Amino acid sequence: MFAILGIFLAVIQLSRADLSNEYKNNVKLDDAYMMYWTYNSSEAAVYFAVKAKAMGWVGFGFANKIDNMKNYDVTVGYVTVSKNSYDLRDYHTEGHVPPKIDTTQSLEDPSAIEADGYTTLKFKRRLDTKDKKEDITIKPGSMIVVWSYNKNADDVTKKHDKEGHQKVTLIPGAASTAHVISWVMLLTTSALAFMTS
Repeated sequence: MFAILGIFLAVIQLSRADLSNEYKNNVKLDDAYMMYWTYNSSEAAVYFAVKAKAMGWVGFGFANKIDNMKNYDVTVGYVTVSKNSYDLRDYHTEGHVPPKIDTTQSLEDPSAIEADGYTTLKFKRRLDTKDKKEDITIKPGSMIVVWSYNKNADDVTKKHDKEGHQKVTLIPGAASTAHVISWVMLLTTSALAFMTS
């Protein structure tokens, strides 16, 4: 009996495994919202997971600038009340109104689960989806990440309970040309000084 209980507890523990073991990077966007990601250069894609303390819809995305929710590229998802299915799609925003579903869906391998009062969304996203009208290209360096959630409503037309934004570096930027040139000049000068001494 204790062996069965031990196996049961181990399975529960595995189901709660920290996403930081699955993804290379993470950032706390809010006390109730975590973001995880792994950049895969060979696929020119980023694998994302977001986990929010909410049983309603969860949103995550990018903005070129914070401007009254205009032109944000967002992913919104939820798990149905029956827990038998989920909805996770690519949207864009046009201001303080419910987001619009993108004509072209750019998410790959989407999934969503609800457990222990949290909703977790997972998906893969290409850096450049070729959807110039509704998507934002993921680039090296700092990007504005936007997030939101509704604690209880699956209906994405219902207003968020909490939202925010934060600058996050998803892909480390390449060294600037000026920085590289200054290092080359320093090394060249040092080498010449060494050779003439």
